[in-house]
Amino acid sequence: MHVGYENEDNFDSDPIESIPDPKGDIFTQLYPEEEIVNPDLEAMEIFVRTELSEEQQNLFFAHMGERKYLEDIGRDEEESTGRKITKQAVHGRWDRILTKTCKHFGVAKPKQEHKKRIASSRRKRRGIDFFVLYWRKKYQSLLQI
Repeated sequence: MHVGYENEDNFDSDPIESIPDPKGDIFTQLYPEEEIVNPDLEAMEIFVRTELSEEQQNLFFAHMGERKYLEDIGRDEEESTGRKITKQAVHGRWDRILTKTCKHFGVAKPKQEHKKRIASSRRKRRGIDFFVLYWRKKYQSLLQI
C-alpha cells in the first residue's frame, strides 16, 4: 500500500501529475544535490551587507559582481550624476573598501604591483639588438683582427 492512499485502486489524483518534473532527469529527482555552502563567502556577504555603506556596496557589487572596471563605474556614475568623477576618486573609494575588508578579516592588504619603467637606453636592448650588442662588446678584439 502506498503512503497517503487508503486504497491503491482509489487515488485522489493522478500519480503521474504528482511527479515534480515528469520530463526531467529521474536521477537528479531521486538524488538531489545539496547546495554547497562556503562559510567564507557567507562571512563576506554578511560583512558587505552590514559594515559597508550603500554607496560602498554598490561599488563592490558593480566591480566584483558585474565585473566592471573601476573606470567604467566612474563613467557610469558621472553620467548619472552629471558631476566630474576622477579615476583617482573611484580608486580611492575601492582602496578604502579593501582596507576595511582586510582589517575586518584580519589579513594583510595586498600590495599593488607597479610597472617598472625601463630607461630609454635599456629599452633599445631588447631581443636581437641586445644579443648583437652583447657579443660585439665581448668579442670586439676578435672582430678587429
